[in-house]
Amino acid sequence: MLTKIVINGVDVSSKCVSWQYEVTYGSLLSEITVNFINTVTSLISFQTGYTMQVYRGYASPTEQKVFDGYIEKFEPQNGIITVTGIDKLWDAVRKQINVVYDSSLSVTAGKISAIFQDIVNRYVSSFNASGTNTSVASGKLVDSTASFTTDGINVGDNVWNETLNTWAKVSSVDSNTQISLSNDIFTATGQVYLIKPSSSLYADNVSVQDSGNTMILQKFICANKDPFDRLQTLMNALNWQFYYLSSDNRVYFEPKGFKGNSTVLTVGVNVLKIPHWQYDITEMANNVLVKGASQLVETSVTGQIGVTPGFTNYSIQLSNTPVSIKCFQGSSNPPTNLKVGGIVQSTQTFDYSVDTTRNQVLPAPGTTFATNDYWQVNYSYYTPIPVNVYNQDSMNTYGVFAKTISFNDIVSVADAITRGNQYLSEYSTPFIYTTLQIKDVINTGIWVGQNITVVDNISKPSVNDVLTINTIRLRYPTDYDELDVGDKYWRLSVFSADVLANFQSINNKELSETSIVNDLINVDNTISNPLKITNRYFKIQTQTFTGNNVFVLGNTGFGVLGQNALGGAGWGSIVDYFVSQGGNVYIETFYDSDFKDAVNTTASWSNGLNFNAYQTAQSVSIDYNNGVITTCLLTATVSSGSFNFSLSADGGVNWETVTNGVLHNFTHTGTDLRFKIVEAAGSTGSISKIVLSNYH
Repeated sequence: MLTKIVINGVDVSSKCVSWQYEVTYGSLLSEITVNFINTVTSLISFQTGYTMQVYRGYASPTEQKVFDGYIEKFEPQNGIITVTGIDKLWDAVRKQINVVYDSSLSVTAGKISAIFQDIVNRYVSSFNASGTNTSVASGKLVDSTASFTTDGINVGDNVWNETLNTWAKVSSVDSNTQISLSNDIFTATGQVYLIKPSSSLYADNVSVQDSGNTMILQKFICANKDPFDRLQTLMNALNWQFYYLSSDNRVYFEPKGFKGNSTVLTVGVNVLKIPHWQYDITEMANNVLVKGASQLVETSVTGQIGVTPGFTNYSIQLSNTPVSIKCFQGSSNPPTNLKVGGIVQSTQTFDYSVDTTRNQVLPAPGTTFATNDYWQVNYSYYTPIPVNVYNQDSMNTYGVFAKTISFNDIVSVADAITRGNQYLSEYSTPFIYTTLQIKDVINTGIWVGQNITVVDNISKPSVNDVLTINTIRLRYPTDYDELDVGDKYWRLSVFSADVLANFQSINNKELSETSIVNDLINVDNTISNPLKITNRYFKIQTQTFTGNNVFVLGNTGFGVLGQNALGGAGWGSIVDYFVSQGGNVYIETFYDSDFKDAVNTTASWSNGLNFNAYQTAQSVSIDYNNGVITTCLLTATVSSGSFNFSLSADGGVNWETVTNGVLHNFTHTGTDLRFKIVEAAGSTGSISKIVLSNYH
């Protein structure tokens, strides 16, 4: 076998001693290990992040691309340098994504497969150009606003018509505004396209299976997350799998076991060595007791406090967790006084509460159960109904393997029987697995996750079964590849998958996400109009104290431990010393109450000002000790109603009537600006925004 290895564009094949590439089902990122003699440093100085491609073949060293990715690490030791590479999906870990997919905008915006494809093509791998076509010509992409030549579009690049989810390759670059395509994929103007370099991974309608419109995510939020995390979430929602194939540069997204392989692996034909079969019975179960179904039962217990075991002054012990309960107390048996139950820190007056974690009836806080009193507790509780299911054929063949299993979501006996039989279908026969040696895995189309038929008529007992390929192991130098095959991973992954529950859980989590997704921008303060971030407002407040009953850290007179009191009563109230608004403009949208005068405001100050008849909205100091105020412009956004507007420049000593949107000159100037609004028509009204300006 021949091999070729290219690192950062340099051919280092002559220095390669060996390599091994192993891909395991369920492992999303694959790694390759390559050993070089240390003289490889005469060709290249290794750095993490360098690109790396590994090829192999029999007639030519580049017949098959085995690996395409990046150097993850390198380790020199004893004349050998070992380089570990990680495949191109690493790009999905190294980047961040900020976008929201909202199904209210379109169905495809909530389709899981469409979201997956968009994340891969837009946010994981690079693209050279994007836009919308401006005219239609057969086998062409025409965009009068494009610059295809300038953007470096090359023959072989991939073109994605995102509107129709169709793909083609660039056949030629005709001009800056037109390229020829391998397929005719543009049917109308205004269709969105992306052009991706041929070396860039991509996900097209061949590699991504359609998830359909049944399970639609209402909202899928990608807020400062790496794309890999988001792709995993989509995978888990459907219990699917995704992986990258370097041989065609595609990212695949498909149901587990989606691809069967028509190749039959037969020992002595295309399997090179008699395999060693292993039969695993450690998890077998063919006689199963299923717990989880339950029935509501009523019972009653009576005892005397301090006499009957479990009846103490501080608790009454029950045998089961009560669902509903009723208690009677009295000096004689049976007791007849019905007592009042309650919840601690919720119910005001009650005689007892119930601790369901310890199955106890407890006296109300601060009280005890009186010695020698009789208490009768009538309560209901759920008791489990175990259901036994078994596989007689399995017991006859392998013997009895008994097991008890519990499910917390069983609602009936019939449900328990169904779940038990599902369990038996996966566990009543031994798991089987082995390692096969075959020649040239890649050319047969075999890959991890596929189901493939394996026939072994030489071993006893013979095997003729469909097994899942769990691991592929490719090596150099060698004349064969290895496959780890078995049925355990596949059988258990299918059995344990509750696709609908996974989907609903993820959908609910995404809907409850309260993060705000912001677009990332570059802030360059060297440009002529830099982005400036200002405070909404700035406020200095003071607090005075009287007497010695205070503590001031670092103060020689009032910071003496053991003498001055922390949190002492000598502190006075907090008062404003200075207030200014950002840019000397006050903008109030009523999303908080920082400037609400709670004493004098009767209107609702939340999500706007909302008035009933003649109600008032008044502010505290908006501008204070920031200079003399002689003018002010009040601008109110009135949604409905009629209002009287007033301003005060002296802290509310003198209120002056103003006109909305007209600059006001104060008769009584001052240094404490406030506003007051009164509903004027004896009706309702609302204001969504207040702006005060032109006062400095």
